[in-house]
Amino acid sequence: MRLLLAYAAALAALGGLASGAFAAGPIQTALVDNGELAGPDAQLALARSRAAGATAFRLTLEWYKVAPVERPKGFDAANPLDPAYHWDDFDRKIRMIVSAGLEPIVTLHYPPVWAGGGYRATPDPVEFAKFAHAAAERYDGGHLGLPRVRNWMVYNEPNLEQWFGTQYGGDKLVSPARYRTLLNAAADALHSVHSDNNVIAGALSPFGFWDAATNLRTAPPLDFMRSLLCLGADNQPTCSDKVEFDTWAHHPYTRGSPTHHAEDPHDASFGDLGTMRAILDAAVRAGHVVSSRPPRFWITEFSWDTKPPDPGGVPLWLHARWISEALHDAWKLGISMLAWLELRDYPYPQNQVQAGLWFRGGDRLSCDSPKPGTLESLRFPFVAYRKGKGFDVWGRTPWGRPGRVAVERLTPKGWKRLVTMKTNANGIFNGRVKAKPVGGRFRQQLATPHHYDQAVTCDGPRAYWRFEERSGTTARDERGGPAGTYDSGVRLGTAGALSDDGDRGVTLNGSSRVWLGWQPSPRSVEVWIKTKKPQLAAAFSNRNAKHQNVFVGTAADGHALAFDSHALESPKAVDDGRWHDLVYTYDGSSGRLYVDGKLAAGAAFQRAGGAQTATLGYDTPLNSFFQGSIDDLSLYDFTLTDAQVREHYAARVHRHPGSLSYKGPYLRARLAGGSLASAPFSLTPVPDRHYEPFG
Repeated sequence: MRLLLAYAAALAALGGLASGAFAAGPIQTALVDNGELAGPDAQLALARSRAAGATAFRLTLEWYKVAPVERPKGFDAANPLDPAYHWDDFDRKIRMIVSAGLEPIVTLHYPPVWAGGGYRATPDPVEFAKFAHAAAERYDGGHLGLPRVRNWMVYNEPNLEQWFGTQYGGDKLVSPARYRTLLNAAADALHSVHSDNNVIAGALSPFGFWDAATNLRTAPPLDFMRSLLCLGADNQPTCSDKVEFDTWAHHPYTRGSPTHHAEDPHDASFGDLGTMRAILDAAVRAGHVVSSRPPRFWITEFSWDTKPPDPGGVPLWLHARWISEALHDAWKLGISMLAWLELRDYPYPQNQVQAGLWFRGGDRLSCDSPKPGTLESLRFPFVAYRKGKGFDVWGRTPWGRPGRVAVERLTPKGWKRLVTMKTNANGIFNGRVKAKPVGGRFRQQLATPHHYDQAVTCDGPRAYWRFEERSGTTARDERGGPAGTYDSGVRLGTAGALSDDGDRGVTLNGSSRVWLGWQPSPRSVEVWIKTKKPQLAAAFSNRNAKHQNVFVGTAADGHALAFDSHALESPKAVDDGRWHDLVYTYDGSSGRLYVDGKLAAGAAFQRAGGAQTATLGYDTPLNSFFQGSIDDLSLYDFTLTDAQVREHYAARVHRHPGSLSYKGPYLRARLAGGSLASAPFSLTPVPDRHYEPFG
């Protein structure tokens, strides 16, 4: 069977478009769930995935999470309605995905202990098939009003020993034979529910390695694939065993551009997908693949990290280019789906994965901002290469919708239309544009930076009082906690610390306070103060006569002071009548004091900690009151990073949004009559360069 889809008829040419341009089959994009569906912003995550041009969403159904911890007597593992199963959470996720207009791609993964789970998991094929049948039947479109799931991926990266048990017996690769048994059993079960269910095989990790520290091995993907499909190094048959699946998948992480080949010829990066395609074709010709139609080829996980935030990542301008080139190169190979990891960056530097379409702005997705170029390139991929007296162009409209596309050239007077092209039924347009390259300048505005209150809220404080009240006796906690209580001597509505028009704080007369209720010792405290009086006094304290907890304020010499079983004092005074941002953090072994975004003092110590009634402007052990103005107090149950402290201080004033500048010969594509456009694509060739996956 031929695996490459036949080329469609030539696109009609308009203007300077040359005739004879052809288009292959469709290419769609998906996002991979990285925990977004478990949080409060699941709906927003799916809406953003859809807005990024995705038509599918990949998530994992972890067998051990829905199966009983211990197999009960009489358990019918093939029956999705058996009461020992726990599907509720996954039901919710599937309903949300489909409601968002996305097609689920479900990875069946990781067994309970009674079916081969645990360290170096080795799933039982018979039990796995029962589980696959139960899942396919539950989501067959006819049970409990649940949506239909058509795409089922049999395991994730089975060439990794931590996922799929022992890879080698001595020097012999043994895992592919085990995976073949598992795959055939699962495929038979999945197809028995719906013959048109799409069974996805492979999804291999791109690099073989042996971690001596953990003694875990990863089989090289091309060796694993050939062994699974009964082919030798020359792609000739070595056995007659058959494998049942409908789609082959891979995870081609790459140490460079989309043309970059893996250093080891047994591995498979993006530049080696042609080799993997040839192995799949050979297996089909040999009759080793059982499928009711020509097997498809998908990429079910792929990405590059960006700089920022990862200093080892790919610069944003190059990141955008490589995404478009990756989709183009995949399309040329007949790959019809590419799933991007991930929607948003993980926290940095705590986690290495920084490949999001959105910069992480805090604990909530509403705090994030889109990465310029990156988001546009996945939604609207477009490439243009000089050839002779013109350019070869290719692109795919958002969501693969058919229509008309304007190809535009950057000139000294801005973007000017070169030609209008008609897409095929899959939203693909390609052909030759006859034109001379010219140069110009283009500036793309970035998202507006957060204001101070947004920056604080996005970092997820336990409590946050802005002290914006102009009357009354209660101080509102922006996080929804119990309100504080103003003493009668507190002046409300005085000028605040921030640049916002109308920002307000409170002024304390040296004998008044704000009661903040019972507060456990926070890991971080941030508060703004303004005073002209040298004084040993707390802006925040949750101490009493017996419990020496957290004190943040000023020392008798006017310097900033934090005390939490140990004193931290700034080298400079803060009693100059100006607003100052004080931040105290404790990470479990050491404390830090920051003044105006800069580290002022630090020391290693063990604190006592505890929970007591907290106050603004008063410290019980010292029986001292603060005299001056205070604004925006936030408490955190975690340690703010240096970067977060700097970001909060920078956000005190309104900042103009940044921008990306483009200079030189560029083309881009834009939906005719619409505003959606691709990222600008430089006509200047960019050589391959080295970047490690995940920075």
